[in-house]
Amino acid sequence: MMLFKKTATMQALIFLLGVPAIILIGCESPELRHIGFWCGLLSQPFWLIESARKRQWGIFAMSIVYSGAMQRHLSGAECAYFELSRTSSSGSGL
Repeated sequence: MMLFKKTATMQALIFLLGVPAIILIGCESPELRHIGFWCGLLSQPFWLIESARKRQWGIFAMSIVYSGAMQRHLSGAECAYFELSRTSSSGSGL
């Protein structure tokens, strides 16, 4: 019973931090994206603990990569995706 409570709590925390992270990172506002990256970074310890406990090593490895990407953004590194011109005259839809 105690293991179920731990698992349920961890998954609730992953959900409560992960959903806002996904939504906010997709926003055009730099401030909202910044908050989204913080939510994502704060969710990573729970992903790491849960995936290690269940021996899901692929998810564990991806969590490390996600943590690095989020930390990179928060340290001030820019992502090329957000630098693309949204008002491109070519009409390519980028």
